[in-house]
Amino acid sequence: MVINQVVENLNNSSFKLSEKKELTEIFRKISKYESKEDVLRLLGIVCCKAIVGPAYFHLDISNSCNLKCLYCWFHSKDAADRYYSEEWKKKKIELRKFKELVDDLDELSTELIFFSGAGEPLTHPDVIEMARYVKNKDIHLQIFTNAVLLNKDYSKKLVDMGLEELYCSISASNSKTYEELHPFSGKNIFKKIEDNISFLSSYKKQKNKSLPRIIIIEVINKLNYRETMDMLEWANNVGANEIRFQLMHNIKLKNIMLSEKEKTEFNDILKKVKEKANDYNINIQNNINVQIKSFEPKSGNWEANFYKDKGCFVGWYFSRYWVSDGISFCCAHKIIDSLEDKRFKDIWLSENYNKMRVIARDCGLKENFVMRDGNLLLDEECEHGGNYDLNRSIYEKLKKYGLLRFIR
Repeated sequence: MVINQVVENLNNSSFKLSEKKELTEIFRKISKYESKEDVLRLLGIVCCKAIVGPAYFHLDISNSCNLKCLYCWFHSKDAADRYYSEEWKKKKIELRKFKELVDDLDELSTELIFFSGAGEPLTHPDVIEMARYVKNKDIHLQIFTNAVLLNKDYSKKLVDMGLEELYCSISASNSKTYEELHPFSGKNIFKKIEDNISFLSSYKKQKNKSLPRIIIIEVINKLNYRETMDMLEWANNVGANEIRFQLMHNIKLKNIMLSEKEKTEFNDILKKVKEKANDYNINIQNNINVQIKSFEPKSGNWEANFYKDKGCFVGWYFSRYWVSDGISFCCAHKIIDSLEDKRFKDIWLSENYNKMRVIARDCGLKENFVMRDGNLLLDEECEHGGNYDLNRSIYEKLKKYGLLRFIR
């Protein structure tokens, strides 16, 4: 039983006897509502160590991309966050290394892996074999794609293997806007994407399957925010199940980021879109609510002071692999160690990783940490961290179960 692991870890902690007894009862109650793995992650936050693996793992399998989206941090000609060489853009994870990593994640009870990040996953020649390998481990899989390469063969294989979710980054409802946001994409690419997603949707119906859920990603900016209702109509036409709206926040393209006034206008449009989405049975993901509430157009930040005020807890729930560098603490480029000569499970359970977790949890009040790549663990990237919705949800759990007072 999980409560035995709770007692064992608390007995080895520095808490007072009275606190250990109180925490044991709290976790006994938590175990009625949370999975065994989440009980142990919450316990890990309290005990300052990782007891079980990350719930979510962001796996970059390729840096290569077939598009140069205007707002992309990596492949945009105008807005990349740093210089990325042609050699960097060709890097792909080796199949052997991939399988070792997934084996470790399975052993550590990771529940979800998503192929995404710096490149287009479908450019990797082994992407289908990789997806099947994850599915054979019974780990939930998400694939993020721009859908250009999502041909009939890929669609059939993804449906047949039982892929859970396919995120398609589009950010437009028509070819004109698409071409503005995706320079160098070529003519008729938008129509190709439309046909690709529509085929996948129809093949699902043909096979009487509900998976994968199709989620359309719409990066909102000055060029497209007035087309938000059209995006919903387009998503419905291609058979999408959900939409994930995201506010563009690449400060290098401040000229097309929403102003405060435009953000308010977009929010008014979004309210109508949400109402209409109910008619189509399309879910609008909740992440956009946090972004609208806390987005600062001048800086491009959201949740700017959240980690300073409340802490960062993603070190127990999330990790990322950058194919060019190694294991990262979060979505940002904060490299902990390389997989060249180490296994992920050894990195994840290391004292070094635990030290970083506690520094982030405690808001860096006493110290910071210099990462392997020279970046600081806590820096300006944290002002618009990609894990904002996950971090907030963890904080709310800690608050709900009365655990915050044990970690300050």
